[in-house]
Amino acid sequence: MSDTAAGGQGSGTEGFAPPGDGYAPPGYAPPGYAPPRYAQQDAVPPGYASPTQDMVPVQPTFPTSFSAAPQYFGPQPPQLYPGGYYGPPMLRPQTSGMAVAGMVTGICSMLLFWAPLLAPVLAIMGLVFSGMGISQSSRQGWTGTGMAIAGLVCSAITAVIWVLLVIFVVALFV
Repeated sequence: MSDTAAGGQGSGTEGFAPPGDGYAPPGYAPPGYAPPRYAQQDAVPPGYASPTQDMVPVQPTFPTSFSAAPQYFGPQPPQLYPGGYYGPPMLRPQTSGMAVAGMVTGICSMLLFWAPLLAPVLAIMGLVFSGMGISQSSRQGWTGTGMAIAGLVCSAITAVIWVLLVIFVVALFV
């Protein structure tokens, strides 16, 4: 690299012309410029045939029928699933709504165990919903067994607390 007066060493402006030196914007020819003259287009180079000489146009051929699977010779493997090479669609397992309801009511019964009428009702509902959720989520294509078990445990804890509380109160006043 050389030292330049404008930019110091290696300014990157070496070899570039300043604006206004005859360069025109793109799409316009600079003043005094004539377009180049090209050779005549219908001249054929030596050794080549002219385009009209012995040329027969070739028509492209297209298959008359299309099939989903490529055709192979010999024995074919059995087709396991109808509809080509793809298997059945992947179905996402459904979460049991009863399991979710059992878990929610079980957690609410534990949080509201101090409410005199609400906690026992929520505990009983949680036991019922969780039992139904376990039954439903054990079927194929369903999930939610863990949520149902969590609801069952929470509801059972609340129910046991309330049964012990009722026994204690009855024993106290009798």
